[in-house]
Amino acid sequence: MDSGFVIFALFYSIIVTLIIFFMIYTQKFQFVYNFKFAKNLIVTLLGLILVFSGLAIAVYSRIYISGNWSPSTMPNNNHELVTKGPYSFIRHPLYFGVVLALAGNAIILAGYWNMIFFIAFVFLLFKIHSEEKHLKQKYGLLYQRYKKKVIL
Repeated sequence: MDSGFVIFALFYSIIVTLIIFFMIYTQKFQFVYNFKFAKNLIVTLLGLILVFSGLAIAVYSRIYISGNWSPSTMPNNNHELVTKGPYSFIRHPLYFGVVLALAGNAIILAGYWNMIFFIAFVFLLFKIHSEEKHLKQKYGLLYQRYKKKVIL
């Protein structure tokens, strides 16, 4: 894993989060979508922490699996079962990071974001179910042992 790319990805996530915070705090998005923002600065900061944490977890997880990642839920023949790094704590840290970031957005923004969060969450549940089925078929007992060790 290229450490330069990891630093770039985390730096990019920080910059994007700060820009979003500034736009939310100054309410620059209001003229575009007429979103309702959290009135409390502490609630907004909590949401931003979730967004940043989720992005960082998702980016790190994606970088960690590098060549083992595929947009399909079916692993390729040359893929290996990754059980180290963030995958030693949670089976789907990339999805977990995305859900965490979406939850942060739902906290910051009222209205339609909550529905988008719910739809994305349901979609990820279906994707996780499909992916788990394929991983179980490919790795068998090895995957079942791994599944017992970690959550989600």
